[in-house]
Amino acid sequence: TLLANLDGVMAAANVQATDSVCHWLPLYHDMGFIGLTTIPMISGLELALAAPQDFLAAPARWMEWMSETRATITAGPNFAWSLGARALARSENLDLSHIRIALSGAEPVDPATIEKFCAAAAPFGFDASSIFPAFGMAETMIGATFPPRGRGLIVDTVDTQQLEHDRLAVPVAHGANVTPRSLVRLGKPIPGLEMRVVCPETGAVLGEREVGELELCGTSVTPGYYKNEAATRERFHDGWLRTGDLAYLAHGELVVCGRLKDMIIVGGRNVFP
Repeated sequence: TLLANLDGVMAAANVQATDSVCHWLPLYHDMGFIGLTTIPMISGLELALAAPQDFLAAPARWMEWMSETRATITAGPNFAWSLGARALARSENLDLSHIRIALSGAEPVDPATIEKFCAAAAPFGFDASSIFPAFGMAETMIGATFPPRGRGLIVDTVDTQQLEHDRLAVPVAHGANVTPRSLVRLGKPIPGLEMRVVCPETGAVLGEREVGELELCGTSVTPGYYKNEAATRERFHDGWLRTGDLAYLAHGELVVCGRLKDMIIVGGRNVFP
C-alpha cells in the first residue's frame, strides 16, 4: 500500500533522476516522512534535511537552504509559504531559479498566500509555474490528487451565494456583480486512486460543480482503522473512503471547500469556515 502510493506520487509529479529534495518538515508528520524523506530513500534522489525548529526560529533559512543545495523539490503547509514570503522581503543574494516543484499541502491552500510568495520570490529567479497545490491524507499514505507538474496555481472563482445556498460552484467572471470566492484546483487522482463526490445525506454520486463529500478508493487507501471497527464502518462504504471533506469537481479536478463537520448551517446557508 505504501509503495503503491509512492509510485503513484512519483509518476504524477513526473519525478526525474536529476531532481533533488530539500525540506525541514518533521519526520513524525506524513508529508515530511512519507512524502519527502521516503521517496529519496527508495529512489536515490539527493536529500537535504533540516530540522523544523531551525526553520521556525528563522524562516528565511528555508529559502537559503534551497539556494545553497540547488534542490528542485520542496514542500510546506500554507502557513510556511506565508512565512517564506515575509522572509524573502528581507533577503538578498538567493538563487531560486532551479526549483521545479514547490508543493503546498497539509492544510487549505490560500491563493492569496501563494501569490504573495510568488511575487516575493520572483526577484530571485523563482518560476511561478513551479507552484504545486496538492491534496493528500494519512488514509492514502500521503498523496491523493496532484496537478500537472509545471502548471502552477489555477484558481477557481465561484459565486459565494450559490455555493452556500445551493451547494453549486458556479464560475464568475472578473467584475461580475456577485460576491466571489476563490478556491484552488488540486489536480486529479494519482495513478491507482479514484475519486468521486457524493451527497452526504444519500450517498448519491454528484455531477461536476455540485458540492458534496469527497470519497476515495484505490491501491493506496487504508483498509481500515487499527483496532477501531466502529470508525472503519463509519468511514468506509462499498470500498470507498469517506474523507469528511466537502468538495466539488471542476474540469475533472478536485476543489476542496470545507470540512463536513465544520460546516455551519445558518438561515439556509452552508457556511464553510
